[in-house]
Amino acid sequence: MKKLFVKLGVCFALLLSMLTSFTGVVFASNEGVSVDKNTTGLSDAKYQATFVFDASNLSKEVDNVQLEGGFQFIKESDDHLYEENKGSNSGINWYTAYEYQDGMYPTGGCGNKDRTDVKYNGGYILYDMKEDNQIYSVTLPLPSTEYFYGYYVTYSDGTAEVVQDPANPSKSNSINGHDATWSYFYVGDKSDALKGQEYIYPSQRTGKQVYETYTAYDGTSNEVGVYLPAGYENGQDYKTIYLAHGNGGNETEWTQLGSAGNIVENLVAEGKLADCVVVSLNNSHFSGTGFNTSSNKILADDVVNNVIPFIENNFKVSRKADDRAYLGLSAGGVASSTVMELEPDSFGAFGIVSAATQVEESTFTDELIAKLKTKKIYLSAGTVDFGLINSIFKASLVDFYMPQLDKCGIKYTFEKQNGAHDWNTWRGAFTTFAKDILWNPETVTYHLTIDTKVTKGEEFIIKTNIPTTKYKDLFIDEQMVSMDYEVDENGYVMFKLSKEFTSNLGVGKHNVRCVALNGEANGEFEVINKVVAQNKTNKTNKTSTSVKTGDNTSLVEYTALMFMSGYFVLRKRIYLK
Repeated sequence: MKKLFVKLGVCFALLLSMLTSFTGVVFASNEGVSVDKNTTGLSDAKYQATFVFDASNLSKEVDNVQLEGGFQFIKESDDHLYEENKGSNSGINWYTAYEYQDGMYPTGGCGNKDRTDVKYNGGYILYDMKEDNQIYSVTLPLPSTEYFYGYYVTYSDGTAEVVQDPANPSKSNSINGHDATWSYFYVGDKSDALKGQEYIYPSQRTGKQVYETYTAYDGTSNEVGVYLPAGYENGQDYKTIYLAHGNGGNETEWTQLGSAGNIVENLVAEGKLADCVVVSLNNSHFSGTGFNTSSNKILADDVVNNVIPFIENNFKVSRKADDRAYLGLSAGGVASSTVMELEPDSFGAFGIVSAATQVEESTFTDELIAKLKTKKIYLSAGTVDFGLINSIFKASLVDFYMPQLDKCGIKYTFEKQNGAHDWNTWRGAFTTFAKDILWNPETVTYHLTIDTKVTKGEEFIIKTNIPTTKYKDLFIDEQMVSMDYEVDENGYVMFKLSKEFTSNLGVGKHNVRCVALNGEANGEFEVINKVVAQNKTNKTNKTSTSVKTGDNTSLVEYTALMFMSGYFVLRKRIYLK
């Protein structure tokens, strides 16, 4: 009977797998999203994601549930048509996740809705989910990147809404309740990530996201997000990156949908960026902003006169303008270019992504031009991004803002990302900005605290002033030592070399080098033989101690005789081999 049940279970599993391969649907009991290797038999994607949603917990009667999110793809070979057609999507096809092929990439939403064989909600393709007793599920084959998603719920009364995954909601700011609007998750890792997404994945270095309230320029209370890097408590004078979201966004989006904290931590870990504090702004707090400099002046005033002083008075960051950078996306790109034009002395670098402020000739005075020639300026947009070219707001980069900078002789770096007006573009742009435009790690000379002489076969302690977040490798005599470090009372790296380890070291001098991400510490120690105590040989208070030294070619014996007068007489005998 037991064998029969096992065989039936195997058959059921095979049948379920076959159904999944043909329909893209899988029944599951655990809510949320799970990622596995692609077994659907559909698409070239390496992975698959299974979504499960329990509709019984909703307050109204549900008629249907569909999945939507960043699951629309275009061919890289077609993206040139967008710029060639002056911002038109004509000739570009959008594909579903089931149709994904190598050489495609996601674009957030669809640039057109020409297909009649799929359903849409706005620019998003709706994926049908299979229902079983109010449990809805679907499996999509997906390539490696970060995805946002939600469930499009249609109620029996005819109303509909998009809800986040209750098993995987975005994190919220407990002060004001803001969140990232969408649920999100990661597929794959750096080794197989889509172009521009290599550094987005959670890092082994883990910092801390906090939210703070400050007094805005108009006297109201507003919130900012502050990402403190791993090991923040051990450092000081951190560089600071200020990030602005797009229209309708908030201070929680950049570190969730934008993976800004992960990107910074991964770049720091590879020695490609100095440690940074990341400040995410909440510009939606202010109303009346548009696409010109005058309407965005309030954002420049607020960040310079209110946000920066608050951050520098409450966190261990540098107060130098060259140690600050400002990057914004979409409406945040308009804000960034406004800050650059009105407050150029407040930052050393500017990133303008997917939009810029409308060009106003009168703003570009000789004084401003001279200042901007000393700044690092980075411009970027997606390949099929309305912020790239022919914007109806006259705020796109290629045909409005870049020509103005060229005319003034202001140097900048421009890069197109694989993406549209979406987070794939913005994560890729932020990665380049941080890695190639901002600060290289400063070289630090660290120090070792060690005994200059080490007895062979005894435990040996090496202390450093290297923070755990900066430690990389330990070398003895230029040979890498695979050894777990310990942490001292100050949070610094230390090592305990075991008795067995020192027993294997040769007698004589050895060098030690402890490598950090931004420097190293060097030192030297000498291994000596262990002192061997001999037993007493007679009853005349005579004691002998032997010490082997150097190459062991001689033995030195010191004999001390104690006399009644209390004085010592030392007698030295040397035996040569």
